[in-house]
Amino acid sequence: MRKKIFYSLFALAFSVLVLATVLFLWISYRQTTAENIQSLKNQAQLLLALEGQGNFDYANLTKAKVNDRITILAPDGKVLFDNYVNVSNMENHLHRQEVQQALKGNEGFATRISETLDKEVIYYAVQLADKNIIRFARTNDTIFSQFAKVLQYSLVTLLLLLVGAFVVARRITAKVIEPLEALDLEHPQKAKAYPELRPILRRLASQQQMRREFSANVSHELKTPLQSVLGYSEIMLNGLVKEDDRQRFLQKIYDEAKNLLGLIDDIIRLSKLDEQQKNFTEHFDLLGVLRSAMERVQAKADKYGVRLYLEKEVEALPVVGSQLMLEEVFMNLLDNAIKYNHRGGNVTVKVRELPKKWIISICDTGVGIAEEEQERIFERFYRVDKSRHREGSGLGLSIVKHALMIHKGTIKVHSYLGSGTEVEVCLPKNSN
Repeated sequence: MRKKIFYSLFALAFSVLVLATVLFLWISYRQTTAENIQSLKNQAQLLLALEGQGNFDYANLTKAKVNDRITILAPDGKVLFDNYVNVSNMENHLHRQEVQQALKGNEGFATRISETLDKEVIYYAVQLADKNIIRFARTNDTIFSQFAKVLQYSLVTLLLLLVGAFVVARRITAKVIEPLEALDLEHPQKAKAYPELRPILRRLASQQQMRREFSANVSHELKTPLQSVLGYSEIMLNGLVKEDDRQRFLQKIYDEAKNLLGLIDDIIRLSKLDEQQKNFTEHFDLLGVLRSAMERVQAKADKYGVRLYLEKEVEALPVVGSQLMLEEVFMNLLDNAIKYNHRGGNVTVKVRELPKKWIISICDTGVGIAEEEQERIFERFYRVDKSRHREGSGLGLSIVKHALMIHKGTIKVHSYLGSGTEVEVCLPKNSN
């Protein structure tokens, strides 16, 4: 990362220097060109003034010590005079840009590469009183000749600037990287970092805390059934179990092993949910999923003496998502509604439609949830009644919340102790 920042800063400085040099050359070129054009205009105005006084004579142009090239053209473009080249070897100039402009508006100018001089030349033409055209030409290499003289100084200056940019880039990189390298990922909340990073560090600290709590809870939840299995099996191995109690001990070992396997499955399932992609292409009817979930928990409802009902305002709930994942969501919610209900109680699944979403409510007539616990029931390994219900991993509602988040859905709980619970699931109609 340090090298990447350094190279980026140095490349930026280098680019700025190069662009500044190019811009300086371009501005100097434009300014020199404008000055040359104005100088040619001034010479033309001087000759026109002499012509007006009757003192202008083409023959005098040959004797005059003029550095610029002067050409006299007839209105038809024929070259009458040139102080640089023999006119007999020159082609007709009628279609030259500056000549056409002078014929139409008395004056004209152009810049192009001269075929005679093989250099960039500025041309300025103006029409005389006798309708002939006088044209002045000057090579535009003044700026380049000036830079050629100071080229070595320019290169030294550019090299010094690049060395300075190199040093500055290293110092800036060090100052940028220093707070980042000092970060303690195990204790990010203690880091002295940029203010802009503090929200990220707070989230990282929260995630680290959740990870530590999760690891501690997993260890505890795995240890408890393993200790039971180890304890019961050790007693049996030592022959301390009566024959009448052997079946009960084996049942205990079986139940704890089953709980342990369920816990491991839930941990794996939760881990996969954390990595789950949010792009689904599976289209299905959520109403069918609800019916399937209710059928799968019917045996448990019969065992607990709880009746299941389905109340719906629509005949279909088309959604896009994961059918297996949402079926598991409602299996978990129905399982809790049965498990924490009274014998002879009811569980009602209500389905209603809003303009952009589906609302599925699972209402039970059970023991209810205390208000202070309603926010915590979605935490991993949290159980509302730890003494009454040891079965389950405590991860069910956490899995439910994660699965709904992946489907861009939400879940709310409305409950009072002794008055039952209503769990409201909201899913968008297009939940992909």
